[in-house]
Amino acid sequence: TTRLATLREEKDHRYEARMEQLSNVYGSMAPNEAAQLMGKLDEDVALELLERMPGKRMGQILGVMDPVRAIDLTKSLTDKRKL
Repeated sequence: TTRLATLREEKDHRYEARMEQLSNVYGSMAPNEAAQLMGKLDEDVALELLERMPGKRMGQILGVMDPVRAIDLTKSLTDKRKL
């Protein structure tokens, strides 16, 4: 059980590091490029990336994203049940 817990912890750490790296990549893109790509991502992935960005960058990306998609993501970001 200890070995399984260690393996799971390592996997979780790799996932967190990868998501942080991807968030930095998307955050460093021009907002219109990031919005276009994030608009095609699975909602859970897009949300995780946005949550890791500074508010200003998140706003820039959501501001140029398809309005319907931006509203859906914003609703999910503010859903108190998910906090």
